[in-house]
Amino acid sequence: MRRILSGMVVGAGLLASTSAMALGQFGVRVGTGASFPDGEGADDVDGGVPFAAGAAFRFDLAMLALEADALYWRNTYEVGDEELKENRLALPVTARLDISPVPILGLEVGAGVEPRFLLDGDKFGGEEQKSAIWYLPVVLGATIDLQVLTLNGEIRYERQLSDTAEGSDFKNHQLMFFAGAFF
Repeated sequence: MRRILSGMVVGAGLLASTSAMALGQFGVRVGTGASFPDGEGADDVDGGVPFAAGAAFRFDLAMLALEADALYWRNTYEVGDEELKENRLALPVTARLDISPVPILGLEVGAGVEPRFLLDGDKFGGEEQKSAIWYLPVVLGATIDLQVLTLNGEIRYERQLSDTAEGSDFKNHQLMFFAGAFF
């Protein structure tokens, strides 16, 4: 009887760990890229080089993957002769469709929504930056599944949907190159 119970406990432990793995993968993501100013006063703005890093969670289904990230986002750009800094918490959620014919290499396209919340930043054109700015990320990526570790590289076009500051239609779109590792 003791062997049967211990076998059930071991079996339940294996089932629980398998179920946890089926829920998704945690990982890290880091990226950098270029900014493209648009709107009022865009000619006077050097878009700067954005940087993002943080945690990621990925849930894979057969041909669809959902990813949610929590990224620290930093951008410094020039407005005339003034340097503008912004630090934000970005929470992008993207859905990705796997279009690859090979199981170990995943090619994916997707899109999502990304709110960015102001942590601290300078005034833009004399106005306070909005506390939340919304983006539309469009993703093209590749994933290599090594069973223990999943590596991902992607290009994201981040289209800014809301204005940077009140009374200004300025937007700062970005083209980002991200790398990720999931466990």
